[in-house]
Amino acid sequence: MESEHKMTREEVLRYCFFYKGEVLCPQKYLDTIEGELWQSERFVCEEIPHKVSASNPRVSLAEWVCVYTGKWDPYDYQKALELYLEKVPEAREAVERLY
Repeated sequence: MESEHKMTREEVLRYCFFYKGEVLCPQKYLDTIEGELWQSERFVCEEIPHKVSASNPRVSLAEWVCVYTGKWDPYDYQKALELYLEKVPEAREAVERLY
C-alpha cells in the first residue's frame, strides 16, 4: 500500500486565506476573529503541515484550522468557524462531523 504524500509548509500555505507566511500577525488582524484564524493557519503550516491531506488539502486544512481554533477559543469558536466556512463551504460537512 502506497503512503500518501506528506504536505510541506509551502504546499499548505497555498491554501491559506489569512496566513501568508508572516512572522507576526498583521496589524489589521490583531484582536479580531480573522487574527484567530491567521494564528490557526500559521500553526498548521508551521507545526503540522504533514497532517494536511494531500488528496483534499483545502478541506483538510479547514478541519485542522477549526480544531485548533476550537481548542484555543472554546467559548467563541463558532463565530470563527462560520467565517472560515464561508471561505471553504466544501468543508462544512466534514467540520460539522467534528463538532
